[in-house]
Amino acid sequence: MTNKKTKKEKISLDHHSSVPFFIQIAETMKRRILSGQYNPGKQLFTGEELEREFQTSNITIRKAMEKLKNDGFVERRRGLGTAVSKIDPEPLGFELGTSFNKLKESIKKLNTKVKVLEITRTSSSEYVQNILSMNPEQEIWRLKRIRIYKGLPVSFYTYYADPLFCSDISEKDAGKDDILNTIEQAMGTKIHKVRQTLRSVVADLDTSSVLEIPFGSPAFFNECTYHSSAGETIFLSQSYFRGDMFVLRTTSLL
Repeated sequence: MTNKKTKKEKISLDHHSSVPFFIQIAETMKRRILSGQYNPGKQLFTGEELEREFQTSNITIRKAMEKLKNDGFVERRRGLGTAVSKIDPEPLGFELGTSFNKLKESIKKLNTKVKVLEITRTSSSEYVQNILSMNPEQEIWRLKRIRIYKGLPVSFYTYYADPLFCSDISEKDAGKDDILNTIEQAMGTKIHKVRQTLRSVVADLDTSSVLEIPFGSPAFFNECTYHSSAGETIFLSQSYFRGDMFVLRTTSLL
């Protein structure tokens, strides 16, 4: 398969969107690259061809190509123009389903490293207090950490729990791959049930700073409440996953 230099249909940019034209073009080209429309190492259409296709200026196309280059999707070769970079064919994947152990096992299989950003006791929002059935004046135990893949932070986690049980967790223990087992041991109880809420979001300033992605980039937000056999919510986790690095899989029996 090659990148055929066929005549392209014209595409109308969204003039009603607040998203700049060059980002609309860059994201469109990313989707084409990830879907296999352009092969790695093959030259992309020239600037003039892209100007005609997207009906925009050379400056806008150059800005779109610069973004693609900075995001690692294309590379510039002297005398050859802009070519598609080699993209990992398979993104990082988490397994979602009725068994939480499947999710834990899929995380273990990822070739990632864990870095602890913060362990502290602090005040919390009313939202977190209500989930954990804590009084407004109570401090809460909070752990923040990230997963790193090939030098890039790809996911950002925040855990909340009653400090009565978790304050003695060391930074070394907090950095272990299976943090759930660490928290279970600290609390002296087993997790009986997990409730997950997954939704697509865009990265705000806090998240984009931690994950080193532009503000407004797509991300997955996963909130989990962990329950004891008695039905009590024993701790809470909130996680952000880079939308350009992760897929979430599920398997169903028919």
